[in-house]
Amino acid sequence: MNFEIEYGIDDISKIVKEVISRIPSKSFVFLKGQMGAGKTTLTKEILKQLGVKQTVTSPTFTFVNEYQSDSNIFYHIDCYRIKNIEEAISMGLSEVLESDSWRFVEWAENIAELLPENKVKIILENLELDNRRLTLFTN
Repeated sequence: MNFEIEYGIDDISKIVKEVISRIPSKSFVFLKGQMGAGKTTLTKEILKQLGVKQTVTSPTFTFVNEYQSDSNIFYHIDCYRIKNIEEAISMGLSEVLESDSWRFVEWAENIAELLPENKVKIILENLELDNRRLTLFTN
Protein backbone atom coordinates (compact mmCIF):
# COMPACT_ATOMS: atom_id res chain seq x y z
CA MET A 1 0.00 0.00 0.00
CA ASN A 2 1.38 3.42 -0.95
CA PHE A 3 0.39 6.80 0.44
CA GLU A 4 1.57 10.25 -0.63
CA ILE A 5 0.81 13.69 0.78
CA GLU A 6 2.23 17.21 0.73
CA TYR A 7 2.21 19.15 3.99
CA GLY A 8 3.59 22.08 5.93
CA ILE A 9 5.17 21.85 9.38
CA ASP A 10 1.95 23.18 10.96
CA ASP A 11 0.16 20.09 9.62
CA ILE A 12 2.61 17.56 11.13
CA SER A 13 0.27 16.37 13.89
CA LYS A 14 -2.55 15.61 11.43
CA ILE A 15 -0.17 13.98 8.93
CA VAL A 16 1.34 11.74 11.62
CA LYS A 17 -2.13 10.48 12.64
CA GLU A 18 -2.59 9.35 9.03
CA VAL A 19 0.90 7.80 8.87
CA ILE A 20 0.37 5.87 12.13
CA SER A 21 -2.93 4.49 10.84
CA ARG A 22 -1.02 2.96 7.91
CA ILE A 23 1.91 1.42 9.82
CA PRO A 24 1.60 -2.02 11.46
CA SER A 25 2.48 -2.10 15.16
CA LYS A 26 6.16 -2.65 16.03
CA SER A 27 7.30 -1.98 12.49
CA PHE A 28 10.73 -1.34 11.11
CA VAL A 29 10.39 2.16 9.63
CA PHE A 30 13.08 3.29 7.17
CA LEU A 31 13.13 7.11 6.83
CA LYS A 32 14.79 8.46 3.72
CA GLY A 33 15.37 12.07 2.73
CA GLN A 34 18.05 14.69 2.33
CA MET A 35 19.60 16.39 5.30
CA GLY A 36 16.95 18.74 6.70
CA ALA A 37 13.99 16.97 5.07
CA GLY A 38 12.30 16.41 8.44
CA LYS A 39 13.11 12.79 9.31
CA THR A 40 13.79 13.51 12.99
CA THR A 41 10.87 15.96 13.25
CA LEU A 42 8.52 13.32 11.84
CA THR A 43 9.91 10.64 14.17
CA LYS A 44 9.51 12.93 17.21
CA GLU A 45 5.84 13.48 16.41
CA ILE A 46 5.20 9.78 15.71
CA LEU A 47 6.75 8.80 19.05
CA LYS A 48 4.79 11.49 20.86
CA GLN A 49 1.52 10.23 19.36
CA LEU A 50 2.46 6.63 20.21
CA GLY A 51 2.74 7.59 23.88
CA VAL A 52 6.41 8.45 24.46
CA LYS A 53 6.59 11.12 27.15
CA GLN A 54 10.38 11.53 27.13
CA THR A 55 12.04 14.28 25.11
CA VAL A 56 12.95 12.78 21.74
CA THR A 57 16.29 13.96 20.37
CA SER A 58 18.28 13.27 17.24
CA PRO A 59 20.49 10.16 17.53
CA THR A 60 23.11 11.59 15.14
CA PHE A 61 25.97 11.28 17.65
CA THR A 62 24.64 8.50 19.87
CA PHE A 63 23.51 6.37 16.88
CA VAL A 64 20.66 4.79 18.89
CA ASN A 65 18.17 6.38 21.28
CA GLU A 66 15.74 4.19 23.21
CA TYR A 67 12.34 5.41 24.39
CA GLN A 68 9.41 3.81 26.17
CA SER A 69 5.68 4.31 26.38
CA ASP A 70 3.43 2.45 28.79
CA SER A 71 3.35 -0.58 26.51
CA ASN A 72 6.14 -0.33 23.92
CA ILE A 73 9.86 0.17 23.41
CA PHE A 74 11.00 2.38 20.54
CA TYR A 75 14.42 2.68 18.95
CA HIS A 76 15.38 5.77 16.95
CA ILE A 77 18.53 5.04 14.97
CA ASP A 78 20.65 7.31 12.79
CA CYS A 79 23.06 5.54 10.44
CA TYR A 80 24.38 8.67 8.72
CA ARG A 81 27.87 8.37 10.25
CA ILE A 82 28.17 4.57 9.94
CA LYS A 83 30.92 3.79 7.46
CA ASN A 84 30.36 0.05 6.88
CA ILE A 85 28.41 -3.00 7.97
CA GLU A 86 31.19 -4.23 10.25
CA GLU A 87 30.99 -0.99 12.24
CA ALA A 88 27.21 -1.35 12.56
CA ILE A 89 27.53 -4.94 13.75
CA SER A 90 30.27 -4.09 16.26
CA MET A 91 27.99 -1.39 17.70
CA GLY A 92 25.27 -3.99 18.29
CA LEU A 93 22.86 -2.57 15.72
CA SER A 94 21.89 -5.99 14.39
CA GLU A 95 20.39 -6.92 17.80
CA VAL A 96 18.40 -3.68 17.92
CA LEU A 97 17.21 -4.13 14.33
CA GLU A 98 16.08 -7.70 15.05
CA SER A 99 14.19 -6.75 18.23
CA ASP A 100 10.43 -7.04 18.57
CA SER A 101 10.08 -3.28 19.04
CA TRP A 102 9.33 -0.22 16.97
CA ARG A 103 12.47 0.77 15.04
CA PHE A 104 12.77 4.11 13.25
CA VAL A 105 15.96 4.27 11.17
CA GLU A 106 17.33 7.31 9.41
CA TRP A 107 19.90 6.73 6.64
CA ALA A 108 19.13 3.00 6.68
CA GLU A 109 20.59 2.68 3.18
CA ASN A 110 24.00 2.77 4.90
CA ILE A 111 23.22 -0.60 6.52
CA ALA A 112 21.20 -2.12 3.67
CA GLU A 113 22.56 -5.64 4.31
CA LEU A 114 21.06 -5.62 7.83
CA LEU A 115 17.58 -4.44 6.87
CA PRO A 116 14.63 -6.79 7.30
CA GLU A 117 12.53 -7.65 4.28
CA ASN A 118 9.32 -6.46 5.92
CA LYS A 119 9.66 -2.75 6.43
CA VAL A 120 7.83 0.50 6.04
CA LYS A 121 9.65 3.05 3.93
CA ILE A 122 8.95 6.76 4.29
CA ILE A 123 10.53 9.14 1.80
CA LEU A 124 10.56 12.83 2.67
CA GLU A 125 11.25 15.49 0.05
CA ASN A 126 11.75 19.22 0.53
CA LEU A 127 9.39 21.36 -1.53
CA GLU A 128 9.08 25.13 -1.81
CA LEU A 129 8.21 27.34 1.18
CA ASP A 130 9.15 24.80 3.87
CA ASN A 131 6.61 22.29 2.59
CA ARG A 132 7.35 18.58 2.35
CA ARG A 133 6.16 15.58 0.38
CA LEU A 134 5.82 12.33 2.31
CA THR A 135 5.55 9.05 0.44
CA LEU A 136 4.92 5.90 2.47
CA PHE A 137 5.46 2.37 1.14
CA THR A 138 4.49 -0.79 3.03
CA ASN A 139 5.14 -4.42 2.05
